[in-house]
Amino acid sequence: MSVPFTAIQFSIYEELKKRLNLLGIYLPITQVAAGGLAGAVATGVTTPLDIAKTLLQTRGCSEDPQIQGARGMSDVFWIIWQWDGLRVLEGLYSGHSESQGGCWA
Repeated sequence: MSVPFTAIQFSIYEELKKRLNLLGIYLPITQVAAGGLAGAVATGVTTPLDIAKTLLQTRGCSEDPQIQGARGMSDVFWIIWQWDGLRVLEGLYSGHSESQGGCWA
């Protein structure tokens, strides 16, 4: 677990827990729904950051001069955008829903 993931997950979990519990009593289904949704949102937000971080960490092994010259997250996101354009969303989130579903299996 990473700090950004945990911060996002627990913030959303607490808010959803309040909004979904309309009766004001403890209901396990409310906790499960809030936790599942919070985890999915946190994963969706932090996955692109993890991909960019990995590219930065491995840039020394790359033969691409553009990757080797990347100095930060904005450079990496720009490189990914140049390579894939709008298709970048497909690449960043491929397997996202499947991995979330696997948690419940």
